[in-house]
This record gives sequence, structure tokens and C-alpha cells, in this order.
Amino acid sequence: MSNFQLVPSRAGRRGRTALAAATTCGALAFTMAAAAPSSARPDAPEVRTLTQVATIPISNAPTGLADDAATGTVYATDKGAEAVYVISAATNTITATIPVGTGPRAVAVNPVTDTIYTANMVAGTVSVIDGATNTVTATIPGVPNAFSIAVNTTTNTVYVAASNGIAVIDGATNTVTGTINSIARALAVNSKTGRIYSGGGEALTVINGTTDRVITTLTGLPVDTDAIAVNTATNTVYISGRHQGVGVIDGKTDTLVTKISLRAKPRSIAVDQADDRLFTGGPGFVPVAEINARTDRVVADALVPHIYNITVDPQAKEIYVDGFRSDGITVYSF
Repeated sequence: MSNFQLVPSRAGRRGRTALAAATTCGALAFTMAAAAPSSARPDAPEVRTLTQVATIPISNAPTGLADDAATGTVYATDKGAEAVYVISAATNTITATIPVGTGPRAVAVNPVTDTIYTANMVAGTVSVIDGATNTVTATIPGVPNAFSIAVNTTTNTVYVAASNGIAVIDGATNTVTGTINSIARALAVNSKTGRIYSGGGEALTVINGTTDRVITTLTGLPVDTDAIAVNTATNTVYISGRHQGVGVIDGKTDTLVTKISLRAKPRSIAVDQADDRLFTGGPGFVPVAEINARTDRVVADALVPHIYNITVDPQAKEIYVDGFRSDGITVYSF
């Protein structure tokens, strides 16, 4: 057992909150030490209002969103319709509807291979879609209660959070090649470092994607890990959940750097790597917040009720949000 004091900031970030940590049984337990109030407040004077540019009607509430910046396409899963909607980011209209397995819960894109994957929770399968033809080319079984999904575009590996662990799928053969012993509610991958991030509750598990072994588990975090997003350009991991704020984790050291305080409780998070910005939203009357990740300040927001998912198209400079109790996707420009 050893104790250590975290460095209060990393390169390019000043005035970070100091955090004290204690290592116990291989996990990192975090507690706030003399925490200074965060400057990231949604009611700051410079906060502007995001502009709504479109509403895309959908018969049922979408359950997952993903963007392919290479093709300018947004994909939305519809659990009720058992389908994936293909949306043009240029026109914000549905261009195709693709039938998939029962209960599609999440969707992910590999822009390198132009392949889309849906985690079908009820069917316990993963549907593989060719982005060029908008057709299902394979159905992968053996993924019970598939809940979340992420893709390593460098290794062409797909990871699916299931009830028996994280299924590892070879994107070339569309077969399950292994299972990682980690139960996750949320998943994210850094395709540059190969690390996999598995979240649930106030803990984040970091996994080596080469060996499929757990590197460390961060526990007692000041925010939940219901949603995880990675900026591969800065090697930064962002987590959000039931608590008011976003946790910022240094992907190099696997340490919590700071918490961006928000008056709302975000449950969804997306990253715009080009501009180093975050977008968050959540259930209830929670504002969609645009956060400058260089300064950790909210720079824009919009009141959108009952947000379930959020994704960003960096080319179109638009964010897409789906409402848990609404029948459509709302599009905002930034």
C-alpha cells in the first residue's frame, strides 16, 4: 500500500484542482483535496446559445448515435423499429433505413473500412453494415445483452459490452475471438494507444488492447462513468454520469486531472477533436453544453429535454442529440 500526491496540472493546463489519491489492491481511490471552485459554469457571461438548425423526425426514440466524418453520415439506432437510420449531415435528412437485429442499443463506425456496427441487446448479436451499400453483410452471435460498442480503427477490432464481459471481435473475419473479464456500461477506445476504457458507476477500468488484460481500475471518481469519450489527439479521456460534471483523465498516466463542474448531470458526451471541444447532455431538462477543452469552460448551451445520446460531425460543425422521450433527432450548429 502506498500513498502519493497527484501533480495539480499537466502540460498546457493551468490552475487544476489538486487531487489526493491512495492506491489500494491495484485500484486508485480518489478524494478531493482542498478543491477550488471550478470556473466552468454554464451561466458564465460569455456563454452563447447553440443554434438549432434542423429536426429529423423518427417514429420511435433513438437509442444510439454515431458519426462518420469521412462520409458526412450520421447513424441512429431505433430499438422500436429494429433498424438503423442513415442520415446525411449535408441535408439532415434520412437517406436509408436498414433493418438489423432485435433491440439495437448502440452503434459504432469504423471510418477506415466504412463499416457500421450495431449492438443488438435483445437478440444478443452484432449487425455488420456496409456503409457503401447500406446493407447488413454479417450478423455476429454470442454477445448476450449487448449494451455498448466501440471500434479500434487501427487494429480493426470491435469491442462490445455484454452481460458476460467485453466481447472482442475481429473486424476482418466478423468473429468473436475472445472475452475480456470486465462488465461495462460504457465503452471507448483510443485507437492510437490501443487502450480500452470500460465504465460503470464511479469506476473506470483501463485495458491493454494488445493483451486484453486490465491495466488498472480507477475507483471513487467524483463523477460516474455512464458515458466515456476519448480525444486521441491529446490522449485525454472524458467521463460523465449521474453527478454534476465531467471528469478529465490523462490517458498517459491514467490519473484524474480535474472535474469540470456543471449545474446539470450529463449522461452523454461527445468530442470534437478538430477544435478540442466537448458536448454533453443528459436526462431531464439538462442543457446541451459545449465545453472548450483547452480552458474547461462552457462556451455555449441549449436547453434540450431528456437527452439520451449525442454525437458531433466536425465537418458540418453540427451536433446531433436524441431525446429519450421525443420522436426525433435535434441538430444544432456550433
